[in-house]
Amino acid sequence: MLQVIRDRLSGWVAGIIFGVIGLALVLTFGTMRGNVGMSSTAVASVDGVEIGQAEFLRTLDEEQIRLREQFGEALPEEFEQELRALVLDDMIDMRMMQAHAEERGFTTSDARLASVIQSIPAFLDRGEFSVDLYRSALANIGESPSWFEYQQRGLMTQQQFYRSIAESAFFTPVDFRFYIELVQESRAVRGLFVSPEAFRAGVAVTDEQVSEYYGQNASGFWTREYLDLEYIEIDAASLPGQQEITEQDALEWYEQNRDQFVSPLQRQSSHILLAASPEGDDEVLARANELVARLEAGEDFAALAGEFSEDPGSASLGGDLGWNERGVLVPEFEEALFGLEEVGQYTAPVQTQFGYHIIRLDGLRGGDIAPFEDAREDVLADLQERRSRTGFYDLADRLADMALESEDGLAWIAEELELPLKTIENFTREGAGEFAGNRRVIDAAYGETVLDRGENSRILQLGPERAIVLRAARHQPSEQQPLEEVADRIREILVSDAAAEAAAARGAELLERRQAGDELPELAGDEGVEFFDEQEMRRDSAGFPSELLNAIFAAVPGHSAEGLRLLDGRYALFEVSEVFPGRPETIPRDQRDEVKADLEDREGLMEFDAYRASVRDRASVWIAPETLEEAP
Repeated sequence: MLQVIRDRLSGWVAGIIFGVIGLALVLTFGTMRGNVGMSSTAVASVDGVEIGQAEFLRTLDEEQIRLREQFGEALPEEFEQELRALVLDDMIDMRMMQAHAEERGFTTSDARLASVIQSIPAFLDRGEFSVDLYRSALANIGESPSWFEYQQRGLMTQQQFYRSIAESAFFTPVDFRFYIELVQESRAVRGLFVSPEAFRAGVAVTDEQVSEYYGQNASGFWTREYLDLEYIEIDAASLPGQQEITEQDALEWYEQNRDQFVSPLQRQSSHILLAASPEGDDEVLARANELVARLEAGEDFAALAGEFSEDPGSASLGGDLGWNERGVLVPEFEEALFGLEEVGQYTAPVQTQFGYHIIRLDGLRGGDIAPFEDAREDVLADLQERRSRTGFYDLADRLADMALESEDGLAWIAEELELPLKTIENFTREGAGEFAGNRRVIDAAYGETVLDRGENSRILQLGPERAIVLRAARHQPSEQQPLEEVADRIREILVSDAAAEAAAARGAELLERRQAGDELPELAGDEGVEFFDEQEMRRDSAGFPSELLNAIFAAVPGHSAEGLRLLDGRYALFEVSEVFPGRPETIPRDQRDEVKADLEDREGLMEFDAYRASVRDRASVWIAPETLEEAP
């Protein structure tokens, strides 16, 4: 399991590529560069920039939770120390590369950070950013706005830097053809299978053998520990008895929150794009300035766009880009467009990753407050949702207090709160039912409070507005199974093992006969031997075990037959007569483009990782010795 965990650790580079902090929110966007509240006790530093103990422990805790949820079990104790080193190493790399990126001019503006934050789906209420949603979610996980902002800004800056290096990677046509020839390769194969089923009848297992196997493998014959649980669940979506909302309630709420019903500001625009050129930016900028001069002289924008714009999607439309809100266009383009105030006004050349744009403002709309009549349904829905949420949190507080104080189980609490008392049986350490694999519920059920002391659990938050309290009604410990209970299972194991050994021995005999000159079809006359005639196989051919396919594609074509034991007990004998390289031209163009893009992404990741390693070699890194010696 340890190697699987190591392989699945995302690492900081993957976090940069894919990881926008899902809950990053700043309450006051005007104070985005404040103190992030880290401890002054440093656990490490890189080029003089410290990593605080609180920051390290918080990140370590988050990674432990993520891994427990991902693998559905507690982390092995022997991995805890290694995880500390891995997490700290990632943090050093992130801090180092963030400073490196900022030194080279990569930054994330407050406006850009706010735009990204306000578009995070977890904080949108009916399509609009909601401070209430932000506050409740942030409170649920015990995070501070400054910490989220700190992480988000760092990630966004590093994403820019990553793209500047990784997006320069490319895969040549020769490399691509070689890749397709290898990956899409097929082989002409024929062979035979020897089934262990044909040998089962000849296997005799004595009671002494069963007893001996049990003695050697007794640790494998234990019953599963389980709990029978009782629990009370509250869910805002299904709370009974919601209070009716009157027209007056809705109108008052609308008047108090009119700013929430302002339609988003939109800009209609056209542009002329001069794409980036191998000759350099100066040449492209000079051409763009010439077009600005022609516009100032009175020439038609649409005509110039149709003639000179290198944006194939809009050039034929006179450069028209339609209506757009903030957060849709690339930042440089967006800032320039929303800086225009009058319809017909156009910009000087604006540089983005695509080249130089001349942008014209064609229309303005939005910013109007919807009248109550138009907003009425939204107001009612918002009010109902808010009251439901308030009711949920009020009920959650009552449930938490009653469960904490109660020494008499949950039945009376369910009756008092008019909620059903639910049960779930055979709840193992892997969970069961709707809580299968749910580490939060499993850890609570098998924790000291519930399992050892027999008390009610604390309230467990399972979602933004869903929570439970549970207790153990019955505990069945794991027990050693007696021999008489598992004798039949052991006998089956011994028969299967012996039959597989016999099949392997017969397979080895047939392989020798084939290598001596006997034809494959002739070898298939024995009982339990199945011949398969020549067929074209790919690396992912259905119906053939993966270990056999791996052996087939590792074999030298045209050589003598080969054999191997399969995991299902069969023996396989095969020979490869011909190899057919994959052909890129047989793959649809869109799929080829997709594969090529994926390969370039991988190449870019390797180039960036090599760059990171070179920066790390030159960096001055200090780690406090006790950081990796002591458990948190």
